[in-house]
Amino acid sequence: MTSVPEQHAYPSDTVAAAFDALGTPVDCAGLRSVHLEGPQVLWLVVAGALDLFAVDAAQQGHWHYLGRLEPGTLLLGPVEGPQHTLVGRPLQGCELRRVPLRELYRPDYGDTWSYEQQYPSRYDTQDAALSLLEHAFALGIGRGHRVLFEAPLDGRTAGDEVVADDDILWMPVAPGSVQYGAAYSAEAAGDLLVDAAMWQRMVNRQYRLLSTLDRWIERLERAHEDRTAAGIKAGESVREQADRTLIASIGRSGRRGARRSEPGGGHDATYAACRLVARAAGITLS
Repeated sequence: MTSVPEQHAYPSDTVAAAFDALGTPVDCAGLRSVHLEGPQVLWLVVAGALDLFAVDAAQQGHWHYLGRLEPGTLLLGPVEGPQHTLVGRPLQGCELRRVPLRELYRPDYGDTWSYEQQYPSRYDTQDAALSLLEHAFALGIGRGHRVLFEAPLDGRTAGDEVVADDDILWMPVAPGSVQYGAAYSAEAAGDLLVDAAMWQRMVNRQYRLLSTLDRWIERLERAHEDRTAAGIKAGESVREQADRTLIASIGRSGRRGARRSEPGGGHDATYAACRLVARAAGITLS
């Protein structure tokens, strides 16, 4: 059985420290939203916070709040296929880094690490210690996936509750599957190199999470439509009852006015007013 690797003395800002030289900073000043592009990009929250929303990819309709990404969170750009895509809204003081991803080419040693053969653990390393970069990658991605995973649950999306990293959705990482681009070429110095199988697992997991969000949002919208229809029906019922009450009141007033009217004389002022109201409502008083 796969064992938890020996723990290293990682700094408290592991993710930010490991990704400090990667990607480019994004100026969020004045931005109301951030287009998160696609799965060829990682987004790192360096400071502040980024609110995450699900938006219909085609219609760009209602924004469904998912949760808040805190510093040290990594988020893969949204994959295509699910009905909803991801959009970020920076809060005041938010700092982001956009990290491009490239494929890491590695020799095939014939001993592939099958995702289906993994044993569940805090993070699976095939019984080998992770580098600081690999640990930061697993930690940051896990934090981002946690927000997507918990959004359809019991309201754990407010962002004001501190959640321990033990509760995150850890991304299994094989040793050697994540590397700095600078180690291979100056051209890729700011990029993150990710093994193709590792990247595909990330895409597959996010696809499943977004598909789950699709079903959750569909239930929310259906419930909203049901409540709206019920409210309209209740309003119509109240209006009908009010109309009946008004008609009954007008009828009683009319009869009392007729009894009080003098022989051969006209109607009194009260009955005349009631007759005007009844006429406007399409009712003839006798």
